[in-house]
Amino acid sequence: MKKCTDFLMKLKSFIDRDYVKYVGIFYLLMMVLYLYVMFGMGSEAPKFTYAEF
Repeated sequence: MKKCTDFLMKLKSFIDRDYVKYVGIFYLLMMVLYLYVMFGMGSEAPKFTYAEF
């Protein structure tokens, strides 16, 4: 149990608020970019119609 608490204390001191904040902002921006690409690709009008065949 002592090793576990020591590990958690070291982990807590390593990960401070700024690190978590910046990782969260980066993750949020990557998700927004991903969603923009996915929905932007689906909303494009097709360049051809099947009536041309």
